[in-house]
Amino acid sequence: MDTQTYNKRIVDMTGGELIELLKQHTLEPPKEVETTDDGVKLLTIEEACKYLRISRPTLHNKMNNKSINYIKINRRTFIKQSELDDFLERNTI
Repeated sequence: MDTQTYNKRIVDMTGGELIELLKQHTLEPPKEVETTDDGVKLLTIEEACKYLRISRPTLHNKMNNKSINYIKINRRTFIKQSELDDFLERNTI
């Protein structure tokens, strides 16, 4: 379907049809945080950056100077969410 036909079709849609179209083309929700068998939440580097609202270089700096502990499994790196919460508590003024 070309763009002009697609755009014209959207204009002619009812509210319900438009909602259904948006649902079909919406990105999947973010995946659930991985948890261990004992319920410990493990975050990836990207998830940890979003959680703390800091950049990757800043997070790596905190990891390198041992301010934030992390887990290496093969080539993958994880950080316990509780470790990030502890880091925030330690650095609250």
